[in-house]
Amino acid sequence: MRNTMRRFILIFFLALVPALCFAQVSEQKYEEYVVKSKETIYSISRSTGVKVSDILDCNPGFTRLTKLQLGQIVKLPKRVVELMPENIVTTPIDPMKGVVIPATFVPDSSGKCVVAVMLPFYARESGFSESEGATVNRKIPAKAEQFMQFYEGALIALDSLRNSGAHIEYQVFDIGRGVDLLAQEMEALNKLAPDMIIGPVYEEQAKYLCDNLWDKSTPVIYPLSSKSSSIREYGNVVLLNISDKALANEMAMWMRNEIHSKGANLVYLNIGNNKMSNLAYQVKQSVTAIPELVTYTWNSAIDADSNATLMKPLLRADVENYCVVTTENQAELSRALPILLLCKDEFKVTLVGLPDWQTYTLLDVENFYRLNTTIFTYSYTDGASNEMTNFSRKFMKYFGYVPSNLACKGFDTALFFGGMAFKMERGEYNTLQGVAESGIFSTFKFMPVEDGNALENRALFRVTYGRDYMLHINKAN
Repeated sequence: MRNTMRRFILIFFLALVPALCFAQVSEQKYEEYVVKSKETIYSISRSTGVKVSDILDCNPGFTRLTKLQLGQIVKLPKRVVELMPENIVTTPIDPMKGVVIPATFVPDSSGKCVVAVMLPFYARESGFSESEGATVNRKIPAKAEQFMQFYEGALIALDSLRNSGAHIEYQVFDIGRGVDLLAQEMEALNKLAPDMIIGPVYEEQAKYLCDNLWDKSTPVIYPLSSKSSSIREYGNVVLLNISDKALANEMAMWMRNEIHSKGANLVYLNIGNNKMSNLAYQVKQSVTAIPELVTYTWNSAIDADSNATLMKPLLRADVENYCVVTTENQAELSRALPILLLCKDEFKVTLVGLPDWQTYTLLDVENFYRLNTTIFTYSYTDGASNEMTNFSRKFMKYFGYVPSNLACKGFDTALFFGGMAFKMERGEYNTLQGVAESGIFSTFKFMPVEDGNALENRALFRVTYGRDYMLHINKAN
């Protein structure tokens, strides 16, 4: 009982959708909704059709993490209530109606799957107290926003699978950072005996989780980081992000193919990185090992025009020139762009870059198009696609804001692995090896990690800001 009281379960939709009970007070701006057992802000939103953002607007002091108490009063906009009869049983809104779920993802409804979601929401840091309920002002910490977005995408996927006939139960644990909160939850998690665990997001937590699972075969989906040196040995771990070394090798393999199939010219622009990230270092090692590569070293003592003049003899006018800059530092990249822009009118130049470049805001994105920039990334969302348009509409109805790339990634992660849980026996996630499938926004290709027993997703997108001013998104492998 003490464990149960101590746990903070964010969302646990296992109950039947309750009847709606409104106290009609016509002279008030709002109507009052009486909270039933196990109800949350999300479940109230789904059963009434009121956006989460509207519920929060009507209830100062509420956040998406507010824990509701049995019998508590929640205010809803009166206009919504007036359209609904009293004391009726409603069905959940189908969040993905109109968005196609790949047939391979729809599970056999005869099975059952229990999913544990373990993410750092830092609810205790926001002032959460079970005894206070929703009576105090709380704000989701900024460091939790990305995990909340991933979770909300996953929540829609799990509900979508349930609406497709799957018998899915899921429980969410807030485990913060470090292992202290996780340690408190281990007994409850082991008793839950989940068929699959999504999370944690920190390597230290993932290792502790694997070491303390009663069932060592329980699949652990490690979703948001490529840092995995201490968990690569665990055969039940599936790394959703490709490792830095594997990404570097895939990039080098693609460039070798461009040289051999198209006669392309490969130039490494050395900008004198003061401190390279591990990914930048791995890419440099892989690319500079290509025999055909030529190198130009940026000279900080002269201007961009002079650097461009010295670099041009390394370029060829008859073929595409792939120019590689290995940095995840926005300021360093800004030194390289002017040199390449001065070369582009005489030569066909394609700039090859790293995943983080997608997030750079201080650079003029038009320069990416002018340089035919190609970025290799394990996660990308095309905001103009029909799938994204449909998903955004449903997501906004649920949560009141436009979904981020992380929300889309959360959706595909839970959809893919939630569906997979019905297709293989417990402890046989090694059968994922060699699987290559595409989700709504993601692509999956699972291979063993180097020097370990875990699997990693090797699938990559090649996103090109084309010189035709069109965005081209292709599978890279």
